[in-house]
Amino acid sequence: MQSLLTLLPLTLSVALMTALVKLAARLYRRTNLSWLRAFGYVILLLVGSVGATLIARLGGNSTPLPLALAFGLAAHLLLGGWYFGRFAYAQDGNRIGFPRGAILGIVFAATLAGSAMVPALVLLAVRS
Repeated sequence: MQSLLTLLPLTLSVALMTALVKLAARLYRRTNLSWLRAFGYVILLLVGSVGATLIARLGGNSTPLPLALAFGLAAHLLLGGWYFGRFAYAQDGNRIGFPRGAILGIVFAATLAGSAMVPALVLLAVRS
């Protein structure tokens, strides 16, 4: 039972990120994206993040923060363009394509960053 409870934070974070992908798709020109495709994008991001972390750990040197942020945004841009360009649809029923998919990936990254900043700012205000 204890080992199942250790998976709870991972499960909740995947569910929250999937909901944020759907929210980003809704915010960006009311793009249609199924829950399954949103979940698939989150899983691809998590696998990519784990792979990048392993490569960084094996390299030995730590990556500077601005460079890590640039790589993260590039990953959202490229993966979003590729994935959403294939699986997200505009209101007229056509695929949105790579450029609009890349923008949707950046909208998701901004939504994710914004949702992470709100609790951090609340905690900072409470501590003061």
